[in-house]
Amino acid sequence: MGHDGRPLIIGTDLRTASAETLAILGNRELIAIDQDRLGVQGAVVSDENGLMVLDKPLANGDRAIALYNSTDTLATVSVTTGETGLRDAGAYRLTDVWTGATTQVKSTISAAVPAHGTVVYRVRPLRDPTAVAPAVALGANLATLVPGPAGGDSTPTTAVPQPTDGGAPVAAVPDPTGGGTPTTTGPDPTAGGTLTTA
Repeated sequence: MGHDGRPLIIGTDLRTASAETLAILGNRELIAIDQDRLGVQGAVVSDENGLMVLDKPLANGDRAIALYNSTDTLATVSVTTGETGLRDAGAYRLTDVWTGATTQVKSTISAAVPAHGTVVYRVRPLRDPTAVAPAVALGANLATLVPGPAGGDSTPTTAVPQPTDGGAPVAAVPDPTGGGTPTTTGPDPTAGGTLTTA
């Protein structure tokens, strides 16, 4: 059931659901947005290159803004407040539905969204823009991380550089000698050969 007794319909077997799935399904703030009494469905504001922004009006005047990344890499997803249904204001308070963190923006809602991830904000126009710390969104272009063998107190990880020139991706394969160090195959973006990680 939702937080106010209304049914919550899902398409998964709860007996086999992961802890992460159960945490998502139990997120009270997300359920409140889904079951908001205004009853208006979210609308697609933009959908380009695997990055999507959705905007949903809420009964109390807030808006729910979802930033979705359907790509295989971290991406910055952004929307200006003017592209949404938000009314004009000097600044906007953003509450991250997953973490509860509160920040503010002047005119652009933006986040570094993980591959196949979604950031959801509850957004409210502010009268006093000095009441909340400003938001800063950072993006990055990361190498692929390949876990090493388990053992001890940590798991070593190898960063496998990926070509940025449109070349074939680099793939990590297990060390054929059984030593546990992955061998990286594919074009080395810096030398054109095969990489072996140590």
